[in-house]
Amino acid sequence: MGDTLRLVAEAFDANGHAVAGAEFTWESGDASVATVDGSGLVTGVGLGEAEVTATSSGVSGRAALAVVAPVATMVAVTPDTVELAARGDTVRLTAE
Repeated sequence: MGDTLRLVAEAFDANGHAVAGAEFTWESGDASVATVDGSGLVTGVGLGEAEVTATSSGVSGRAALAVVAPVATMVAVTPDTVELAARGDTVRLTAE
């Protein structure tokens, strides 16, 4: 959470041509999952799924997104080398 992603919207006319200078408003369907600012910058704020909508001249387009929990890709154990002097000795290790 806290990651950001910039969405880009483009408007098209009835003939499929891009509409130059189209302005958009942005809205998140669930602000507890993701927020979006006026330039389309989305910020993940909670776990779950949300739909972001861009609207221009009454026409809307949507993008579905999911905010997921980060997955560990590495574990570091400290200290990484231990020598025990006698049977029954203990040492405390920490993992990050």
